Amino acid sequence: MNLSAYDTIPKIDKNTTWTNIKRNELLSREIKFRLYYTIGKRFNTETQEFDYYIAMLDNKQDAAVTYKTKYDTYGRIKISLKWIWDETYLSSLDKDINITINHIEHFDDGDVYKLDL
Repeated sequence: MNLSAYDTIPKIDKNTTWTNIKRNELLSREIKFRLYYTIGKRFNTETQEFDYYIAMLDNKQDAAVTYKTKYDTYGRIKISLKWIWDETYLSSLDKDINITINHIEHFDDGDVYKLDL
């Protein structure tokens, strides 16, 4: 059988960042641990869509709404995406996928990551 005309579907790389569609969450080994996190979005005039961000914070008072950062049993950071799940293509997924994140800002008391959604 010749399968050269078909693209292979890659397996999830669990050393990076990926989604857990059953729990509407993001799991990551790339995000630096901070005590709290918040999710933000900003309208991009070039693409006419929203860009989504995760801000990892040391101080709960830095944002109006923050959530406690949790680890799973394997030491990966778990971030709930239930607030933006239905606004993005994530709601149409039928299996877990890898998500690209970019570390865009670093401060003494926090870090900001852009989600490639």
